[in-house]
Amino acid sequence: MMKNNYQKYLETQSKNLIDWENIANQSLKEKTIDNLKKNFDGNLEKKILYTEDDVTLENNHAYARGLKEEINEYLPWHICSIVDQSNDSKLYNSRILNELERGASSVEINYIHDQKSEEILKNIDLSIAPIFYRDISNPLEGSLKFLNLINNWEHKNKKTPLGGLEVDVIAISFSKFEKDNEFNHYELIKGLSKIIKENKNQNINLINFDGEIWNSLGASLNEEIALMCLSFIEMLRSNIIDNESPINFTISLDTDFFLNIAKIRSLRIIINNLYGHFGINPNFKINGRTADEIIFKESPWVNQLRITNAALSAAIANVDRLTCHHITNPLGQAPEFVRRLTRNTHIILQEESNIGKIQDAAGGSYYIESITKSIADKSFDFIKSIEKQGGILSLLENREFINKLSENKTKKDKMFEEKNIKRIGVNLYPDKEIREINIKPYEKIE
Repeated sequence: MMKNNYQKYLETQSKNLIDWENIANQSLKEKTIDNLKKNFDGNLEKKILYTEDDVTLENNHAYARGLKEEINEYLPWHICSIVDQSNDSKLYNSRILNELERGASSVEINYIHDQKSEEILKNIDLSIAPIFYRDISNPLEGSLKFLNLINNWEHKNKKTPLGGLEVDVIAISFSKFEKDNEFNHYELIKGLSKIIKENKNQNINLINFDGEIWNSLGASLNEEIALMCLSFIEMLRSNIIDNESPINFTISLDTDFFLNIAKIRSLRIIINNLYGHFGINPNFKINGRTADEIIFKESPWVNQLRITNAALSAAIANVDRLTCHHITNPLGQAPEFVRRLTRNTHIILQEESNIGKIQDAAGGSYYIESITKSIADKSFDFIKSIEKQGGILSLLENREFINKLSENKTKKDKMFEEKNIKRIGVNLYPDKEIREINIKPYEKIE
């Protein structure tokens, strides 16, 4: 009886789909629904309609949901604020305190000066408020300064600090090699590897794989995921990562709401598969970070819409930490009003929208489940192809791959100029009257 009913259900579903396709084709007249299909990320297809037939659930599929056994309803993700640098330690300290006292639960810094650097962390409890250091320009020297700062704080306060290095030495090597053919990437990789091995601490995250760097270099969506995972494999191969190493993956967020969700879920699936392959227990977190390419100086107020869109998608995908740029980021340091706006974007999503109270809110969507699998499959194919060539470091032996990334970036820039990529207020419906934001730092900068 149940079998017969299920068979009738399937027949009905099939009939309904055919009817829908016929009606849709009739309404389109000269076109068909096949003409409306689009490609994303180069060669991944985005269909018009998704059904349960498009979803193939596999044993590893649950990993897309995340590793959290339960959600912290008070802090579903860390609200991470980017703090503007200063040569004045007291001013630097006040900026960090300002963020933490007004809604942020963690901070990101990108600069440490030599004079009175211990004052930077005065009255800051790192045992409950993690601090992260992200430096692309001077990663080795900066990392040593940061770790020295953290160690001094731990010794002085007799507490275990939280936070970590946001330094992806492999991605940075590619970034520097793009600009300088003579750049010695081996020395940089060797230097940071030594720092990691000498400073292992289970609470301080020393290893980060930064997708935003790959994105800025011109990597496509699936390439960004694959290149982070290839860097992860290289670190495992070099015995830099072991069973106890806490790891962070930073993924870039653009304005494609659904692709952001699928992208994060795909990354989880691949990472967990790699952990299983190498026989070590998963110990990683994912940080969502708004991409530089969605922030424009021409439209600071529209930037807020883009940032909110990206933040919401990351929250739905259950990131562990979320870092949003300020709407005035291309213009310089942000005034307090703008910083408050950035913090409150997180808070409204957490406290008013209640997004963080549901784990994997997008799970079960035919569309998202389908593109999650498509992205994961495509990314894994890229990983396998590079591994056959000798791994990610083999790509640094010549400029072929760097040139390919540069071509991708140039092509994307051209699509933007030709309005194939649309940005409201920038290349589409630009504001005739510039509505300025008073871009003055909230404190004097030396």
